[in-house]
Amino acid sequence: MTLAMLSAASRVAACTLVVALGLLAQAPLSGASLVAPQWYGADSDLSRISFKCSVDLTLPSKQKDSRDALEPIQEAEDFLSKERLPATKQHIMDQVRYTFGVWTTHSIFATTPGVVQLEGRLRVLSAEFVEVHGVSKVRIAYQYSDNVVFHRGVQLEVGSTLSFVLPKDPVGVYERGFKTPRKEGDINLCTDTKYNQLRDMWYFFNPSKEGCPLTKADLISVKATLEPMAATTLTYPEYDLLFGLGTKKKSVVLVTHIVSLDESMRYSDLGYVNFDTVGKGLVSRFGFEVLEQTWRDMVLFREGDEFDVKVELKFMNPAEGSFDRTVVAGMENSNIFIYDGHSGLGGHMSRERLEKKMGRKIKLPKRTYQIFFFNGCSTFSYYNAAYTKLKRTRKEKLGTKYLDIVGSGVGAVLNAGHARDLSFYRGLFGRHSWQNIIDAIAKHDLAWDLTGLFHINNDLDNPDVPSVVAERKKARKEQARQRAAAKAAKAEAKAARQAAKRERKAKAAAEAQAEAEAETEEGHVYT
Repeated sequence: MTLAMLSAASRVAACTLVVALGLLAQAPLSGASLVAPQWYGADSDLSRISFKCSVDLTLPSKQKDSRDALEPIQEAEDFLSKERLPATKQHIMDQVRYTFGVWTTHSIFATTPGVVQLEGRLRVLSAEFVEVHGVSKVRIAYQYSDNVVFHRGVQLEVGSTLSFVLPKDPVGVYERGFKTPRKEGDINLCTDTKYNQLRDMWYFFNPSKEGCPLTKADLISVKATLEPMAATTLTYPEYDLLFGLGTKKKSVVLVTHIVSLDESMRYSDLGYVNFDTVGKGLVSRFGFEVLEQTWRDMVLFREGDEFDVKVELKFMNPAEGSFDRTVVAGMENSNIFIYDGHSGLGGHMSRERLEKKMGRKIKLPKRTYQIFFFNGCSTFSYYNAAYTKLKRTRKEKLGTKYLDIVGSGVGAVLNAGHARDLSFYRGLFGRHSWQNIIDAIAKHDLAWDLTGLFHINNDLDNPDVPSVVAERKKARKEQARQRAAAKAAKAEAKAARQAAKRERKAKAAAEAQAEAEAETEEGHVYT
């Protein structure tokens, strides 16, 4: 019997009831984000999810995973020891990652998807030995809370309680996804037919897929609480900082724009189509001049009255050696960094991977305002917190003041990559609000009857006007006008007082003269 044939109540084991967010105030998982809720999505909401659950792990003697190489295991609580706890937590996060597949394929999520940030607070509660399918395992209970992004329809559908399933054993579930007996050439029936290996299963996990042999013994149901977070309503990029407005020297805004291949480095490749369309669009729509050009590289320049813009546009293969160097240089030196292409399940722009390849830490300029646009799949989980952390300072602890990140929540339509890129440029050059820019970007996915849940992160501390400098100039002009008006009014009042004084003097003089003339006339009468 397949999962699709089972009722929701019978096909999954019950997970312990949800916990309140206030109970999860323990220390965060190593590397957990301290970024406060800062968000706007055209068709999505940012929420805080909280739940209590458990994960089953095959005992180390039978577990192929090298993270469990420590020996020996005497008690279940050994998994909570200082030496084993990091690996235990990682196994838990392996289970949580399966929400990527569940929240895009199962039940209501197929049309109203969501994604978890994987930067949450995790507390391991207990460990006990259990036997599952005749195999000895240890069951780890835990509680977890994190930021999640869901299509707006989910909140309307489920309210504050969200139900979904996870695999009890995030490693062992892979073998359970094959027909029995398994034959050579068989594929896993609970994940993608192309990306059919264990390492990719978390992203494509679909226990409700037709033919999937998983049963209630393989899954655990989760009932989680959702607490919506307030979205920003009117924020603008820091245009003054981005364009160098209000400074004596005219600035040059540097843009690094990398477009990744889809399948091959050919003219017919969808990635090349995006690259070529963006280059032509910058020239025809925004007046850029091509300074240098090869079939896969373009340097474009636009001179402006207030600032100039230089765009280095490249069509690249993430597997080529220069890719990592180009990405890191672009992030470290550009005002605007754009990546358009496959995320590689997070690998292509992975901060950890890039730093390993470079043999050093990525160093973003701490006090230079930058905008990153990750125009790929599920970038909210992969990149947002990782790069925001690089902007933290002793005074700016969140790292959001000098970095805004535009990204996606779930899978994005690659065919619409160039359209989203050009909408992004149009919004920035037109000095639109972030809300306007995100709304325009999101429309291109809707044309394909899909949604990438595109959004802006880190904009809570942004201005609510296009230019603070312009507003200050306007305010100074208004103050000068008011001062001039006040001065004119003061002068007018003074002139009026002086005129009144002269009038009084003239009147007094006239009265005195009249009185003198009367006295003189009276004297003539009596003499």
